[in-house]
Amino acid sequence: MNEFDDCEEVDRRVTRLIMQRDRPGARRLLRETAEAAAVKGEFEVASHFANELGSLSAADNLDDEALTAYAWAEELRPTDGRLKITTANFLLLSRGEPAKAIQKIDEAIPLIEHDPSTRYALTNAFAIKAVARLHLGDTDYAVAQFREWSNPVRFRRTSSTSCDLRLARALYVNNVVKNEALEYLRSVLAKAESESNEHMVSEVRRVLSALCAG
Repeated sequence: MNEFDDCEEVDRRVTRLIMQRDRPGARRLLRETAEAAAVKGEFEVASHFANELGSLSAADNLDDEALTAYAWAEELRPTDGRLKITTANFLLLSRGEPAKAIQKIDEAIPLIEHDPSTRYALTNAFAIKAVARLHLGDTDYAVAQFREWSNPVRFRRTSSTSCDLRLARALYVNNVVKNEALEYLRSVLAKAESESNEHMVSEVRRVLSALCAG
């Protein structure tokens, strides 16, 4: 059994523990597996499980533990900008610390923009940064980023999978270019339906429903 088979087996065990409502046991397994992998010098594997530990801790509202785990994952793989994006998203959404989220994104962008294997994460990074800037009162920056993405020429070339909903939602909630944001979301929905992207269709409908209800 190679290390990736081991990863899949641990993931299955974590899932079983969660389904059995033993979330502390799932977090303990993730921590112990990450520690064991790090001792063996398997830093990619260790980082994976440290990151998973952060996500599970965040879901359980254990913010301090989550932040520690995310920082650990970054330390294990310092050149993986995607891990910094995960931390930034947590800092923004769970900790309400937009300035720190921006700092983390600024660390991540140089690591991912020149790597073809991770360049896809740039949209995620720019979305987090724009929402964070919006929370800090920089509406001009957020609107400029949004209009770059919603530009009709660019939008036609973009698949629904590559569309980001968070910035449009944040603009709508903050009463900034609400009509444009709503139109963008409806356009993403139409594109997702035309591409039979059921996951994105579900996500857009969920966002639109929440905004209309609010």
